[in-house]
Amino acid sequence: IFQAVDLKYLSMMSLYRKENEIAAASAIKSILNHLWYLSEELVAFSVFYRELAESLRKALVEKLLSIPRPKRFLPGKPKFPKTGPNDSVEYSDQFIRFKGPNSWLLFDLLKMNEEQLDWMQAPVSC
Repeated sequence: IFQAVDLKYLSMMSLYRKENEIAAASAIKSILNHLWYLSEELVAFSVFYRELAESLRKALVEKLLSIPRPKRFLPGKPKFPKTGPNDSVEYSDQFIRFKGPNSWLLFDLLKMNEEQLDWMQAPVSC
């Protein structure tokens, strides 16, 4: 899942600023132009990405479960994240912050009710 890879890269580039500010700024500017897949709707897929650390996947599920599930979803364009070149980037925190009410859309489209989401309570390593 590119979200995780790109956010990790963005985090690394923020650290690289200490070594080469011009190169890091250029890389950060480029990646900030391509964050459309970090919308609430698409970040929902990240819970299925096995290469993410179990602790991060668990935190993503916990964050989703802490957000009330909307009764309905309004049609429209997704809202893209607001992240600037000078924002501090902490990989795992950054990833979790993109979850929101529209992250439930995937499960709504799959017609999964509350009982069908019991697997979210199971340990991530299962």
